[in-house]
Amino acid sequence: MNEQRLQAYQTLLQYLFSCTDEIEIDRTLGENSELVDEGFIEFLNRYAEFLARQGDEYIAEWCENLAAELGRALERTGREPDRRDYLTFLQTVLQAEYESNGDPKAVYPILQRNLDKLDLTFARLLPEWARNVFARSSQEETEDIAGVIENLCMDICQFPLGNRSHNLEIAIAGYEVVLEVRTREDFPVDWAGTLNNLAIAYKNRIRGERAENLERAIEFYGQALEVRTREDFPVDHAMTLNNLANAYWDRIRGERAENLERAIESYQRALEVRTR
Repeated sequence: MNEQRLQAYQTLLQYLFSCTDEIEIDRTLGENSELVDEGFIEFLNRYAEFLARQGDEYIAEWCENLAAELGRALERTGREPDRRDYLTFLQTVLQAEYESNGDPKAVYPILQRNLDKLDLTFARLLPEWARNVFARSSQEETEDIAGVIENLCMDICQFPLGNRSHNLEIAIAGYEVVLEVRTREDFPVDWAGTLNNLAIAYKNRIRGERAENLERAIEFYGQALEVRTREDFPVDHAMTLNNLANAYWDRIRGERAENLERAIESYQRALEVRTR
């Protein structure tokens, strides 16, 4: 067990100790499912032995019970998918996105059959795979692949099943890698569209600090509006303004009154385009 993994297990256990009820424990385990494996179970059992030697029988028993429960859960889910499983799933679902032109009716059944792979491992693998493919593709091919990846991220964002937190992390990772090739200089319109989608994902994000996620969303909406002007793209301009207004309405940082004023202003500007 390497030091970095051990530290991650220790951090997760501290989070679990701070939980106040079973619901919060389940949510914490779900949000950190990439760490819930045989290694974590072994870590729990060893820590329980250490606590027992220290005389802390209550916490030791709690750790043993959690380890046993997680062990049974892993047995029920069967073998954990390996990298090849993830890559096969990724290529299959991207092919469906491409052939169906982003039709959720073609994509959602594949996602539903692979709920066990919609996790943080997939969120890490998606951009890694994309960068490798981009590196050996022509500019035209790269742009086409980026478009398919973005469509997949949009579908995963709206997918009603699986772990909502993980789905959003996958979408964020995908949008961010798309932006590595869809630059403002070369593809300003597509760049702005992807930024708008990334902002939506950050506004809805569950992981991380809520206040910081909203700040990122506001920043990305603002950047998108630099391209999505009222003169050139009135419909997209109004839509992004409405999204920006929603983000300001929910904003945590700054003065509440000022945030509401900015939200109202953005709504009003959107209504100048979205006339009755």
